[in-house]
Amino acid sequence: MTRAALATRGPYRKGVERRELLIRTAIEVFAEQGYRSSSLREIASRAEITPAGLLHHFSGKEELLLAVLERREERLAAAIELHRPRSVAEHAAVVIADGEQSACLTRVIAVVSSEASAAGHPLHELFRERRARELERITAGVVVDQARGLIDPHLDPEAAAAVVLSAMDGLHVQRCYGVGAGASQAFEDLRRHYLEPPQFAERAAAV
Repeated sequence: MTRAALATRGPYRKGVERRELLIRTAIEVFAEQGYRSSSLREIASRAEITPAGLLHHFSGKEELLLAVLERREERLAAAIELHRPRSVAEHAAVVIADGEQSACLTRVIAVVSSEASAAGHPLHELFRERRARELERITAGVVVDQARGLIDPHLDPEAAAAVVLSAMDGLHVQRCYGVGAGASQAFEDLRRHYLEPPQFAERAAAV
């Protein structure tokens, strides 16, 4: 390794580690206080860095939240790569199970997305677009799964997709309160009693 590489390796690694610390701290603060009530000063204080030092890595609170959302997407991508879901229901089950394993990050998504539902919220349009894309993706998956015989063909694809997405959101919120049955089991019941074609239920009842 050259002297130049050695000279830059330390500062670069330190910068990466500090950025990672700020993201982890932001997850904690956003989960506790939401987006609007939290402050960069609080995040910087908990991370034991100056506000100016934080702004060296992130231009503001919105960019920091985007980094948190990206962290969530990275976790989901890794879980999906590991489990390789083959249907809408399996994909949703992976997302829900991962949410149970990353409670703090899941709480951030639940808290901030609830805040952002208000039309005047600075992140309203961002979350609206994310939700629209997700609903479109699930709807397309429902159509494919209906053709494969995995989802009741009598269900309206958009309505079924809305139910799946709402269930995922609602079970994440329920997880934050720590009440009710396990999220994964609850979604499995929804899959069997709502999504599956009638003949699947008839076979199960006959066994």
